[in-house]
Amino acid sequence: MLVKLAGPGSVIVGANNDFELTSLGEVKTLLDIQNASNDVALQNWMDAVHQQVFNYLGRRFLRLSATAFDYIMDGPGDAVFDLPQFPVVSITRLQSGYMTSTTAFSAQHEFTTGEYALDAERGTLRNISWVGFQAGRLNIRATWTAGWALAAIPPDVKRACAELIGIAQNRAKTKRWDVETISRQAITESYVTEWAPPSVLLALNAYRRSEAFIG
Repeated sequence: MLVKLAGPGSVIVGANNDFELTSLGEVKTLLDIQNASNDVALQNWMDAVHQQVFNYLGRRFLRLSATAFDYIMDGPGDAVFDLPQFPVVSITRLQSGYMTSTTAFSAQHEFTTGEYALDAERGTLRNISWVGFQAGRLNIRATWTAGWALAAIPPDVKRACAELIGIAQNRAKTKRWDVETISRQAITESYVTEWAPPSVLLALNAYRRSEAFIG
């Protein structure tokens, strides 16, 4: 269980929003689009695909936001605790305690940096003190920043997004939303009806947390 007190999530279409994983220029380069006549429609497809990828990754933000995450989560009852948003840039608060209302948290212990080791790339905290991450319901509060700057988002994620944008555009143009095959004399054309081909899923699955967090 998770309670989100603060964090990114502004739904602003176009450039500079929390869901943006590729820029218009990057997509046009990857798809070899030379002119600007279709830029507005292309941006709309980008916004839709970025939201789609966000949902597929378990509502995980990949892009670094100016807004820090502030979550209250269930304690795991062991020495390892996974933050739902990563890679971690910085942690400003890590506490154990209990909720006193739907939005208020009473801290009983403030973890110092000497009490845990951080795997920033995976967002994993490993407790190295006697306190531990005790099992409990909404008893761990963390405030942290996470994600990549737009220019630093991994190339395989950018390419996967561009591929999805290209697929979405082509499907809209052909108007074959639910057709798997079509035959023309001796030639049979096959169409992929899944939302993403294996090459895209292979890239995105590397950034997908196996556990689902709702926030």
